[in-house]
Amino acid sequence: MHFEDAWFVGSGLSMNEPVPISSAPPVSTWELLRNLGFTEDRTVFSDLRPGLSFDFGNFKLSASAVTNLRAARIVLLSGVLVTARTITQVGDELPMEVESVEQGKAYLASCLDNAAGGTFEPQIAPPWLEEAGIVTFFPRNESARPSRPI
Repeated sequence: MHFEDAWFVGSGLSMNEPVPISSAPPVSTWELLRNLGFTEDRTVFSDLRPGLSFDFGNFKLSASAVTNLRAARIVLLSGVLVTARTITQVGDELPMEVESVEQGKAYLASCLDNAAGGTFEPQIAPPWLEEAGIVTFFPRNESARPSRPI
């Protein structure tokens, strides 16, 4: 199901009239990645050729347009994040279309933060990563998260 196919009932005019959740056209995730600075990378296997990658200085994130195991078209983010104490395999899926540029940035920031086990700290920080930290749906630092009740 695509975001543009999502409906809810009840616009205030009639309870049976379907109303689109978002009137803005969806944004191509692939084009968004290009606009954020991902570059063509012939070493990345992808159905859309060539694949894309972004070099953060200490980590290279690859993006491939592929079909996942549920037969859905996705953008697969992958890489290996190495720090002084850890080695983490990054593997996350993004939809081929997102509702907005901000949502796409938030997805990317969330993927990177999850891979880092907290807040991703690149050697080369692109401006969009800080912007995504503002719009992400999850607090980017642990101290900002509400404590769970005991």
